[in-house]
Amino acid sequence: KDHSTQYPPRMTVAVRVVDCEQPPAVVAELAVTLDPPERDRADAWSNPAARARWIVAHGALRSVLGDALGVEPADIAFDRSCRHCGDPKHGKPVVVGADIEFSLSHSRALAVIAWTRAAGRLGVDVELLRPRARLESLAARVLDPAEYAVWRALAPAERLPAFLRHWTAKEAYLKALGVGLFRKGEVPPVSQQWTVT
Repeated sequence: KDHSTQYPPRMTVAVRVVDCEQPPAVVAELAVTLDPPERDRADAWSNPAARARWIVAHGALRSVLGDALGVEPADIAFDRSCRHCGDPKHGKPVVVGADIEFSLSHSRALAVIAWTRAAGRLGVDVELLRPRARLESLAARVLDPAEYAVWRALAPAERLPAFLRHWTAKEAYLKALGVGLFRKGEVPPVSQQWTVT
């Protein structure tokens, strides 16, 4: 599924939702588009179903970016250097030589890809709605004190969906910044220049 949204004042973001449960022929077709680091990451999965879903998500990303840039998916080169420390392996990937910003997230059989040709940063996150072990302690660690107080006041049945709304928004924001998952629960403040949807 494709979605496109205009964010004020000037950034159009396209979003594709991907079903990662695909037949073996599709998985094989997408696998050949991956680069060696991606193949190594795919091979690290011991669970064949999880490996196949990972390949589909990352192969779909290459397909989407290839369509947007007018190039073959296998010809896309990524720079994975960290914007903050320069490590070549754990940064937010960027397409070498192209003016496109993108973000990928996947959770079990669902992947979401967002991209834009506009100047700016973006991040996307998706999480499967499923029971979480130790939700209370996770919420205490992830939510800021005001968010946590509001969350605690919710009826028990409302807490998991509310937590995941906060979690995915923060994950997407941190992905946009290129800083990765919560350092001890600390999240840089969101300025007025950001839109969270």
